[in-house]
Amino acid sequence: MARVPNLNQWLQQIWYGGRPSPWYLRWLARCYGWLLPTHSRPSAHQRVPLVVVGNLVAGGSGKTPLVIHLAGFLQQSGLRVAVISRIYRGSAKGPELVNASSRWSQLGDEPLLLRRQLSCPVVVSRKRYQAYDYIINNMNDIDVVISDDGLQHGQLHADIRIAVIDGKRGFGNGLLLPAGPLREPLTRLQDMHHIVIKQTREQVPIQGQEQHQHNQLMAVLGKHLPASVHDPEPHSMLLHSSHAVRLTDGQQRPLASFAGSRVQAIAAIADPDSFFDMLRTHGMQLQTHPLPDHSVVPQALWRLLATDLPVLITAKDAVKVAADAHQQLWYVPVVTSLPEPFLQALLQQCRELLCRAA
Repeated sequence: MARVPNLNQWLQQIWYGGRPSPWYLRWLARCYGWLLPTHSRPSAHQRVPLVVVGNLVAGGSGKTPLVIHLAGFLQQSGLRVAVISRIYRGSAKGPELVNASSRWSQLGDEPLLLRRQLSCPVVVSRKRYQAYDYIINNMNDIDVVISDDGLQHGQLHADIRIAVIDGKRGFGNGLLLPAGPLREPLTRLQDMHHIVIKQTREQVPIQGQEQHQHNQLMAVLGKHLPASVHDPEPHSMLLHSSHAVRLTDGQQRPLASFAGSRVQAIAAIADPDSFFDMLRTHGMQLQTHPLPDHSVVPQALWRLLATDLPVLITAKDAVKVAADAHQQLWYVPVVTSLPEPFLQALLQQCRELLCRAA
């Protein structure tokens, strides 16, 4: 399926592809910068420690996989965890506790993905502070709340701030929206307690052009992380996938078993190419169908797909797709790996915050 030029693709070429940013976008970026809120708004009513996992760029960078990993780790360490997220492109207003009967059309795709992969409460609302208040008012046994995104949410005071950076795309051209992908200036990095760089197994070891991109990213971080920053050493989060799961019955199949086969791949995520590149490393011959982030696979596309070829989709897209949408429909779960020192440091910080609140 050929790519159709649209506004999103045009912006991606400017933000990450080296295309010059027009003067009117730079002017709008200056106006956007003037309107940015300050972040010195601690809320007195926040009684449960809040960990915010966010990023400085528009679009995905690996926040949700990191939230899932951290929530599971803190639970295994004995803490009682709840996760909050924002309703995006859903009809509900919230706040609402996500459950097994929740629908993505009401709450959005990421809240359902969180609910399916976590054993802790997941609460969503149009405003994250409303989801946090719901937990405070209705759940008396929560030790830590983790927010999926929200570094720019001025009505929440984050006790621990974690910025996630895509190791491949970095900060793009380094300009504010809409001239570039930045939600905030890079000086905001100085307020972070931890910085996590997302990489895929296919990027390690880093070579060639990827080594150049990595060096550029580390140079940017070195420039904006003074010695006074809480944890100046960025941590690496490694994402990898080893198998696919059939939607109809949950059967698992190694990705290596698709090697040499023609496969149709669909991705409605911020960086579809990252999904396609991962599949190619397993030796598949791909027919790719990239879609805008959070979008629904249109019926017209399902009709175009060959019925005798497998269709691989992301785990986030799987929550929006009927199991019988295609005869050979599989989703690819992502596994994350994080350095143990980072996890232990976060656990210690959470415990210290709990002691102060007691």
